[in-house]
Amino acid sequence: EPGLLVLVRNPSWDPETDGLRPAYPDRIEMVIGGGDDELFAERVDAAEIDLVFAFRGSPFEQVAKYQQDPALEDRLHVHAMDEGWALTMNLAMPPFDDVHVRRAVNLAIDEAALVDLLSKAPHDQGGRVVEAGAHIAPDTFEGSLLSAFDPYPYDPAAAREEMRASGYDRTDDGLCDAGVCRNVRALVWDLGLLPLQAKSVRADLSEIGIELELEVLEQDPFFDQFMDPRARVPLGIAWPWGKDYPEGIGWFLQLFDVSGLRSGANTSLVGASPEQLRKWGYE
Repeated sequence: EPGLLVLVRNPSWDPETDGLRPAYPDRIEMVIGGGDDELFAERVDAAEIDLVFAFRGSPFEQVAKYQQDPALEDRLHVHAMDEGWALTMNLAMPPFDDVHVRRAVNLAIDEAALVDLLSKAPHDQGGRVVEAGAHIAPDTFEGSLLSAFDPYPYDPAAAREEMRASGYDRTDDGLCDAGVCRNVRALVWDLGLLPLQAKSVRADLSEIGIELELEVLEQDPFFDQFMDPRARVPLGIAWPWGKDYPEGIGWFLQLFDVSGLRSGANTSLVGASPEQLRKWGYE
């Protein structure tokens, strides 16, 4: 059953003594739950409700309609969440223990194609604004000083050059031809378009000789394995990350510090000691 919260104006409130609050509405009724995003959207369009706070946002079609109609566009509020979704390579698992392989992976993936999959109805994840992440931190953290910083643009030729510099290209042809590049286990979260995006990533990485074996899992088993270093997962698609507070340490610390090894957030195992790796079963 939905919950109901009713707010009414304080009867002792006096506009003569309060210069801050104009108190526009006399009454606000807030319903918690009791429907899905599509139903809420229909009720907004029908003027049955005035405002919706939806976890995944309003439906794509409704957002597009409001954006394209001058009479409606000022009724749409876009809340920037600064959420990131990343492909995480485990640095303790070959072939991702080679920095040239990791650079090659970054250069080989067509991120614009992945964004394109998410930006069309009905797969847009609730009308969110999605863009390719040229670097890992949201631009808002540092006043957009790094907005033009893109160290790994989509460049298959450059990806092959990086692979050629790695220890896993034994024939100098820009392809990962060592045995560890075959049947590379990649966990995929069974959420929305992630499995379809994973297939696109698999096709991209095959161009540099890395053959992914995709394993699609529901949320709990995905995170149970991906966050456990003993599972020795080479690659995860995809790791979601959001800010608790708009500053760098809250974003970076758990992802790349040894403290994140305890919480499981540091899925790339950056900073793990040889003793820890041996304890977790790595050679």
